Amino acid sequence: MLPLIVCAQPSAEINKLIKQSKFKKTSFSILFYDLTDDKQLYAHNAHLALKPASNMKLMTTAMALDTLGSDFKFNTVFALHGNDLVVVASGDPLTGDPILAKKVDRKIDQLFDDLVSQLVANQITTIPGNLIIDATLFDDQRFHPSWPTSQSDKWYTAQVAALNFNNNCIDITFIPAANEKSKVTYEIYPDTTYVRLSNKATTVKKGKNKIGATRVINTNNITLRGKCRNRQTIYTTIDRPSAYFGHLLAEHLLKYNIEIQGKLILTDYSVRQQMVQSPYNYIILSQHQTSLSDVLLRSNQSSLNMAAECLFKTNGAYYQSTSGQPLRQGSWKTAQTAMTDWLTRMNVDYSEFKIDDGSGLSALNQLSANSIVKVLKNCYLKSDYDILKQSLATPESGTLKKSSRFKHPRFKDRIYAKTGYISRAWALSGYLKNTQDHWIAFSIIANNGKHSPRSTIDQIATVMLDQ
Repeated sequence: MLPLIVCAQPSAEINKLIKQSKFKKTSFSILFYDLTDDKQLYAHNAHLALKPASNMKLMTTAMALDTLGSDFKFNTVFALHGNDLVVVASGDPLTGDPILAKKVDRKIDQLFDDLVSQLVANQITTIPGNLIIDATLFDDQRFHPSWPTSQSDKWYTAQVAALNFNNNCIDITFIPAANEKSKVTYEIYPDTTYVRLSNKATTVKKGKNKIGATRVINTNNITLRGKCRNRQTIYTTIDRPSAYFGHLLAEHLLKYNIEIQGKLILTDYSVRQQMVQSPYNYIILSQHQTSLSDVLLRSNQSSLNMAAECLFKTNGAYYQSTSGQPLRQGSWKTAQTAMTDWLTRMNVDYSEFKIDDGSGLSALNQLSANSIVKVLKNCYLKSDYDILKQSLATPESGTLKKSSRFKHPRFKDRIYAKTGYISRAWALSGYLKNTQDHWIAFSIIANNGKHSPRSTIDQIATVMLDQ
């Protein structure tokens, strides 16, 4: 629990914290700005661009709120076109998301059940043609070139596509056998033939679980490894999310004796444009919508990288559109260009940022504390500011709760922040309310050095909270 710090001169206290000898090789970029009085409270290397880690998600979500609008909804369409069943992807990262499904008391495959209901209502028991997946809203670069390929099977590096399911992971539950050294049994969810598993994990009767699953790059061949003492579920990424979605859909329809007689086709042309130009050729069966606010919440409060990256590519597709339709294909390149333009339009100097991905997983991103605070100030002045603020973690929710930060009761309802960490980069940015009831936009970024500055970052924020 953080100590109560009472300091008449917060600048002196913060300077003392960051100038400790253990931080001799650590670079800090810090800015606190009083939004109530419209004045700067404290700055240290505020214009220095550093690796922001997951604080990059603040830029991605703030841009989405500003350019897409708070009423924006991702809309995945299921339609008939002649003999074919067509799925038109919208870039929604939360189709089949377990956290959102639990929130609204639905199964993760409820959207498949909704489609089945419409097929049954229309007395359709066979699809004579193909299952066509149009995921061309995004390009087909699904794994960012700056991400570590050695971690490509970890849930936090899940592939990014315009059509997604279950965070583009397979849930694998290890179940120890009755006898020592015997192979574990396992369950997978969703239960699908899309992945092929090889089991090399064994049972132990002492010690902790040391289990894992590795997936061969560019395949869905997964090997279970390690020693298992207690039942445990892990999450392993899959390859080609749009094909995963289509495969699961076809399997689900078969459970209800609805057969697709043709093939699963991932189209290389845009069915979306055809639907816009000739909607009368398509019979829409069902639609699945996800609000922008839900995607912001999973991106920021849960720090779900895949959600932020889908939002990043969506920003690239829709940036400066006035028609409600995408202007271009969403990609990391178009998103980088769009965000660069958006930041410069907000008078953030080009020297204070470098945009590589939307989640902060890439070590090539750079942001200054000043650039983050400028974005936070811009959001504060908008009518939908509360949507962004409520998407952030608090001591009672999200990553701050998970890491037990700011647990003292005096911090309740007074700090809303985005945490961040990748190798040798720590960050905390957001909004806090001091004891004078002034709202403050702040950003603290620390890079390099031998010692973790996380507790010091929390102390710096506490100095300002207690003013």
